[in-house]
Amino acid sequence: MLLKGNKPVLAWHTLVVGSTAKGLPSSLDTYVDARTGKVTQATEKVRHAEGRGYHNGNVTIDTAANAMTDPNRSGFRCGGQNGSAYTGTPPWGNGTANDLVTACVDIMYAAQRESDMLKQWFGYNGINGQGGMVPARAGLSQVNAYYDGTKTTFGRNQNGTNQLTGIDVVAHEYGHEIFDRTPGSAGSSNENGGMNESTGDIFGALTEHFANNPHDTPDYTVGEKLNFLGDNKPIRYMYNPSLAGDPNCYPQLNSGTEVHAAAGRRTTGSTCSPRAPTRAAASRRAPYVPAVRPP
Repeated sequence: MLLKGNKPVLAWHTLVVGSTAKGLPSSLDTYVDARTGKVTQATEKVRHAEGRGYHNGNVTIDTAANAMTDPNRSGFRCGGQNGSAYTGTPPWGNGTANDLVTACVDIMYAAQRESDMLKQWFGYNGINGQGGMVPARAGLSQVNAYYDGTKTTFGRNQNGTNQLTGIDVVAHEYGHEIFDRTPGSAGSSNENGGMNESTGDIFGALTEHFANNPHDTPDYTVGEKLNFLGDNKPIRYMYNPSLAGDPNCYPQLNSGTEVHAAAGRRTTGSTCSPRAPTRAAASRRAPYVPAVRPP
């Protein structure tokens, strides 16, 4: 029963999910008059909310009306270390370096752009292949960001001057979820780990190119905006890993190579000579996105 004004109306209640005439995602909470078959009330649940990011500037993100929960990508939300989504109303965040709601704006923006990139460039249904992705947590009090199979977690830089939530770092961590759900990805060797890390770097660069955000222009370095270690340098150079002291190619690896250092062998190709691909190559040479691993 639906109350319209002061009059009760017998109605069917359903959720109509699809796209608007402009191709935007839509989720209509709909009531249909049980007697006439006419729609008596329809409320759009998808909110394209304003967010004030620190790394990405003012952006639009998909959230619920009163929480940083994504209504379009199952499982995705952003909050603090307790795992609960931040609540409130848009605009989200205040654009400052260490405000954690602002960090979630940057996280959601990057992860949603990565999900959109996978769908538009590869026809792949979201990060996990089923339209969703794991939730994210901001505010880790360490110089680290990681994916553990159930969530992504993002910390701060060495000097504590900003959160580690740039586009390439966020998309790198969700690149691990893509790798994790790829058949044959399991393994404990540093070779497998290096492939995992390089997959993260590749998807980070692809997402930067897809987003094409003027606050974080596309490039082939990792963490160049974040001052990870307090030296104002990227932590990896995809076009020439040796600039960070890492091997440039496969023949330079050994059984003791650290997994992040081993990432460069895929981002530079088979040759041991460094190279910087053109921006156009980002979509032309993008890696194959495989089917999701069955549950």
